[in-house]
Amino acid sequence: MSPLYRLGCPLWDCPEWQGSLYKPGAPAAQWLSQYSRVFRTVEEPTSRDGKVDLRKVKRWCRTTSDDFRFVLPFPRSVTDDAMLQGELLDLDPFLDLLSVLQDHDRLGPSRLQLPATFDVQMLPVLEQFLESMPVEFPIAVEAQHPDFFADAPAGRKLHRLLKRLRLDRSIVAEWDPDDPITQAAANGSRRIRFPEQVRCDATGPMPMLRLCGARLDQLLVPTWLDVWADVVADWIVKKKRPYVFIDVENVSDGPVIAEMFHERVQALLPEVAAMSRWPGRGMAVQLQLF
Repeated sequence: MSPLYRLGCPLWDCPEWQGSLYKPGAPAAQWLSQYSRVFRTVEEPTSRDGKVDLRKVKRWCRTTSDDFRFVLPFPRSVTDDAMLQGELLDLDPFLDLLSVLQDHDRLGPSRLQLPATFDVQMLPVLEQFLESMPVEFPIAVEAQHPDFFADAPAGRKLHRLLKRLRLDRSIVAEWDPDDPITQAAANGSRRIRFPEQVRCDATGPMPMLRLCGARLDQLLVPTWLDVWADVVADWIVKKKRPYVFIDVENVSDGPVIAEMFHERVQALLPEVAAMSRWPGRGMAVQLQLF
């Protein structure tokens, strides 16, 4: 049965996880298999640099179970170099990778991280690009230009475009002491009014949330996690199937913070299933994760 939401990290290639998430001394060739026993998705960062080939993707599919999904970010050659248009745009190698994942039922939303120079004036380019993509490939768009955050009309235009196309948005929630959401959470408030530009109403069926930058010691009083767990639980109640990635300052803390986050989602929604025991943990306890 498909999980109610998918929680994961932005990589699985992490030697520091041996003895916790992974079995002590487990060779690197076994890490993805052990990771996929606990989590149901991963983002493969090397696709941003065009370093993923068909042989790797086919090997990943053989290594993981049927309910696992890969998120491949679009290559920088497409987003930053070609700016989604022109003679430099070559999508075929990337689409070939997505096709293999789709054929093996391992395809999650591809994250389209727009460059910081991609402003509201470029929205027609984005619209044309998204409309040209095969409809069978899900996409989550991540904007970075200040227009989409400092200027509410620009954010609304992007939101309307994605909603019309039934495509998702990738929301970056960054632990930042100067951010009003972080400040409110640090003061113990869960009744946070999100700025209009941080649109948490989903535009498509699989909204994506990336929790970035926090350290484990900052989350010992984890109201910040509570705030975003509320958002994810609301998406689930509305029959969405969110993807959540824990992309924190110290990568070795990622699985622990993911576990903390999931405990909060499950406290809100008991129907969210528990996670399998971590392969590297010797004690036979049942931990909480989707």
